[in-house]
Order: sequence, then structure tokens, then C-alpha cells
Amino acid sequence: MMNTRLLLLMLGGSLVLAVSGVSGRSDVLESANQLTSNPFKVCIDDSDCLNLEGKYACFQYICYPYADDTTISPQYRKTRCTRKEECNTNEMCYRHHDRRNINKGLCMEELGNCQEKGERDCPNKCCNGQFCCHEEYFDQLKNLNCLNNLMCKDLGYGDFCCPVKGTNSSVCCDTNPNPPPPPPTEAPPKATPLSAASATEIVFAVVLASSLLPIILG
Repeated sequence: MMNTRLLLLMLGGSLVLAVSGVSGRSDVLESANQLTSNPFKVCIDDSDCLNLEGKYACFQYICYPYADDTTISPQYRKTRCTRKEECNTNEMCYRHHDRRNINKGLCMEELGNCQEKGERDCPNKCCNGQFCCHEEYFDQLKNLNCLNNLMCKDLGYGDFCCPVKGTNSSVCCDTNPNPPPPPPTEAPPKATPLSAASATEIVFAVVLASSLLPIILG
């Protein structure tokens, strides 16, 4: 009887440990599946990717390690390509402009081209003045350093390149950081002093009117 009771206690303890172990692994799996929606650094050109470790280049609006992408988690890796047929049906093969050094492109989600009408050509936003993109990328691109007003207008990130207070950086914005001064208030016109000739004419006119008044009234 004692042996049976002991056996049941041991079996119950094992079941508790097994259930807690499964629960722990479930938590780990759930945590692993919470993927960030934007794992890539955004870019306007290759210079925005220079501070990343490895050989990165700017593809459309993201920095990607074109030489070796094993440092990226598999779920974020993009298929390399030379033509559209190598990509999925909802993707396009985007080739980098420097084909001499970067001879493979990336299969990227095809959201549309917005070079002609900007954001009006896109379901969401227009990134770098060329590629339809998701809003999260657009918001980050707006905060990259700008050089001048023309650059901001051309890329569609604002009308002005505005300095960030307390830093040496500038970002695109829609408010002129150097508004023109208000127009000067016009002074009321000054009265022109009468010349001697004008005064004489006025006196003559008054005398003449005085002499003619009795005739007119009579």
C-alpha cells in the first residue's frame, strides 16, 4: 500500500514538472514570434549605411547586407535576384545602381512607383520620391539628415530643411525656419507745403469770389 501511494506521488510530481516545462517553452516560442515590423535601418542613399558593420548598401529605402546576410535572422532575409522571374508574384527584383560592385538585386514587396504623382500614386506613403512604402518607413526617413530645401521637396519629406535645436543636424519640415520679415508699415503721406505762387493764387481766388458774391446775390 505504501509503495503504491509513493508511486502515485512521484507520478503526480512528474506531471507537474512536465506541464510547467511545456508552459515555459510556450512562453519562449511566443516571445520569439513577436517580430518587429521594421528590422532594417532606413536610407536615402548608401551613405546612410556606412556606419553599419559589414557590406551594406541602400536598396530602395533600406540598408541591406548584400555580400553576406547571414547576420540577419532568417525570417527577415530577402531573396537575391537578377530578374523579376526569380521573385514571388507579389515582389519585384530591385537592382542596385552600382552594378559593377553589387551584381545581385533583392526581391522586394511591390507596392508601386510614385515618381510621377508622389503619394497620390500609393496606397500608403511615397518613400524617397520613388517607391510606395509603408508609413513606418516614411516616418523614419523624414528624420534622416537633410542638406537643403530642394532635397526635402524632391524626396517629398517637407518644404524646408530645418536645423534641430541643440545639434548639428537638420531634418525636413514644413515650417520655414527663417521666415521673411514682415512688410514695413507704410507711413501716412506728408502734407506738401504750399509754395508762394500757390498761396498767391489762393488769395486771389478768395478776393475774386468776395467781389463777385454781391453781384451774384443781387
